[in-house]
Amino acid sequence: MLSCSEDFHKNIPDIKPVFDGKQRPFWSIMIPTYNCSKYLEKTLKSILRQDIGLNEMQIEVIDDCSTIGNPEEIVDKVGKGRIKYFRQSQNAGLAKNFNTCITRSRGQWVHILHDDDILLEGYYAAMKDIINLNDNIDMIFCRAIAIDGEDEWKEILYSPPAQSTTGLIEHSFDKLIIGNYIVTSSVVIKRNMYETIGGFNDKLSHTTDWDMWLRIALSGNIFYMHRPYLLRRVHDDADTNKLAKSAENIRQIINLINYWIHNSNYSNEKKEQLKRQAYINYSNYADFWRGLFHSKGLHNSGLKHAVWAVKLHPTIKNIFKLLLSTKRYLISLR
Repeated sequence: MLSCSEDFHKNIPDIKPVFDGKQRPFWSIMIPTYNCSKYLEKTLKSILRQDIGLNEMQIEVIDDCSTIGNPEEIVDKVGKGRIKYFRQSQNAGLAKNFNTCITRSRGQWVHILHDDDILLEGYYAAMKDIINLNDNIDMIFCRAIAIDGEDEWKEILYSPPAQSTTGLIEHSFDKLIIGNYIVTSSVVIKRNMYETIGGFNDKLSHTTDWDMWLRIALSGNIFYMHRPYLLRRVHDDADTNKLAKSAENIRQIINLINYWIHNSNYSNEKKEQLKRQAYINYSNYADFWRGLFHSKGLHNSGLKHAVWAVKLHPTIKNIFKLLLSTKRYLISLR
């Protein structure tokens, strides 16, 4: 585990300004992809339906050296020359591929869109309206609708605590450290904000996006749009699901919480209050995964999350669930 005092931000890459002298588009829509050709075509089509022209919108797919499928072929088929394609010389990993997206972007605002998510009609128009009316914002995000691998709508995801209307997020760091309620693909960020605070932290994997939101919360203003404009795909192949099987997702989450709270300027009392709220929140999150894995017969993974739920919030209810998870796991070994 990371030490609370370890400065894992010391090697964050710099993002250099755009100085090529050419006219810059308003948007840079950058699609990082890796072994996800199955859904890429739908993602690209959802962008092109909102295309406002080459001068206003850069669209580029950044392939992290995929070994499955042929993303370049899909880009050529769907984009017909409108969408650019760039392939890494070797697999860089999630955070470094995100940073390549930023460094290759030329627009005033950057949108990093996952290769399996789908935009709803009006996303860019709604974001542009907010930007035009607010000259002091650095990041905007909206809610998302969860869909499965077959495009079935499941539920509306996330909103900031105690906020159900569109507007600036007050005390955004305090709210974000308790829990990450932001879906990465829903976010647009001023490119000069990246130039100010740097790129994504490649020492992190599961929490690299959350870490970025926290850094922006300390340096700028975050705006929330209550209406969902994104379909976020949730399926077994997703990186989050892979990490969850070993409960590595929870370990990385708690490391990030501990780091940021320890290194904040808050009083000890405030630090303990935020940590307690965050731990309770992620105890419930661990319990969600516990139940999900048991329902799929993955009792070892269920047990690991039951252990985390108790570590983070040792209630009688969570201890009882841990005993049940242990029983299920032992029975599965017979």
